[in-house]
Amino acid sequence: MPFTESYGEFLPFLAAAVEASPSIIMLTDAQAQILFVNPAFTAITGYSREEALHLNAASLGTDPSVQASLEATLRERGRWTGEFRNRRKDGTVYWEHAVITAIQNNVGETTHYAKIAEDITTEKVAEQRLQDSAARSAAMLSALPDLVFRLDATGRYLDFHAARESLLYARPQDFIGRRIDETLPPHVAAPCMAATRTACDNPGAVQVVSYELETAEGPGHFEARIVAYTPNEAFAIVRDVTAWKEYESALMLAQRNAEAASRAKSAFIANVSHELRTPLNSIIGFSKLLDDNHFGPLTPRQREFVTNVVSSGQHLLRLVNDVLDVSKIEAGRLTLAPEWTLLPSVVLSARAVAEPLAVQAGVSLETPTPPAIEVFLDPMRIEQALLNLLSNATKFTPRGGRVEVRTALVGGLVEISVTDNGIGIAENDIPRLFREFEQLDSRGTKPDGAGLGLALTKHLIEMHGGTVRVESALGHGSTFT
Repeated sequence: MPFTESYGEFLPFLAAAVEASPSIIMLTDAQAQILFVNPAFTAITGYSREEALHLNAASLGTDPSVQASLEATLRERGRWTGEFRNRRKDGTVYWEHAVITAIQNNVGETTHYAKIAEDITTEKVAEQRLQDSAARSAAMLSALPDLVFRLDATGRYLDFHAARESLLYARPQDFIGRRIDETLPPHVAAPCMAATRTACDNPGAVQVVSYELETAEGPGHFEARIVAYTPNEAFAIVRDVTAWKEYESALMLAQRNAEAASRAKSAFIANVSHELRTPLNSIIGFSKLLDDNHFGPLTPRQREFVTNVVSSGQHLLRLVNDVLDVSKIEAGRLTLAPEWTLLPSVVLSARAVAEPLAVQAGVSLETPTPPAIEVFLDPMRIEQALLNLLSNATKFTPRGGRVEVRTALVGGLVEISVTDNGIGIAENDIPRLFREFEQLDSRGTKPDGAGLGLALTKHLIEMHGGTVRVESALGHGSTFT
């Protein structure tokens, strides 16, 4: 039996369907006063049925312009379909997609309105997030100083963004829809095509291509970073690195010039050092012969002068040797001659050389017996480093003070420490200790020397794979380890 022949038979089923429907179903009078709502309305809006019957449907809307358009359309056509925002009982807003139909009597007068609506809030929120994301992406894209191309897996240009169109190799109409190898020179197209294929085979992995290309702005250096976001499409972000390349070239030229200057300096220092050491050795040697009475006895005053000549000559020779060693280290030409060496022999040898200086300064030099272990080192260079530390400690320890050398095996490493109870070092001066030609004032008195001893010591220890650390307190001495 056709449905139209008997409505009554189906009314219970229709009522059940309305009650169970997930869509909002509403009936109002001609003035939009609510007469009926189904459970979906109460679930979505938070109003009970009893509360809803006291509401006007128009009062739920939040957009007056949509409400006006809705009413005008219903008057003209009797049916309105669209989206609008309504307000829940708690004041929050939700979105509806609704179909509203005017119900008329036999004489064509509108007596009621029927509405069927779906809650599309989730879809609208997702849509807004998508729009926000697109807006953010567009803003970021517009701020980029780069060329950005969208490509398919075959290397065909789909879209582009250019901060400066003068950087483009061709006009947009000449490359959109065409492949890379149809628009760029072969020396650029080949690696870019290969990188695009690799990127699409490995979405998310960035492929980098560097190349040179002639543009409207002249010859330039470019770097393309190609990354696929699906197996079928990729972005190519192309940056003009011409200025960086020019800077890099200038930097390399400056580095080569600096290296050449350093080599020239080292050669000069080596030559000067050689020219200085030869006469110095002669002066020291002949002065020692005089001091040893090889040419007859000396008067006390003559011996004093000869002793000063020997002492000054030896001091100057040590400075020349230090300068030469530092120069060799900077040039990478100072080499070590390591061998298995008994540690006590190195420590006691350095002590023997430093002992006269300590006696002259009135400082006690103590060296508890070092552990009898063999160490793979350059004995001459380690002795030189240790002698520098002993000389430095003695120099800054007042008469009657004490300098102590201790050695220990710590965690498989040899640790040598030189401790004094001298004037100490201010905390803010410690970072300056190992700078070349840097000298710290000793209570207002500048010490002798060229300020190379500690710098050279640090270099020599580090060449052995070691480190130098300092612990000091002003007025309480220092420990170099």
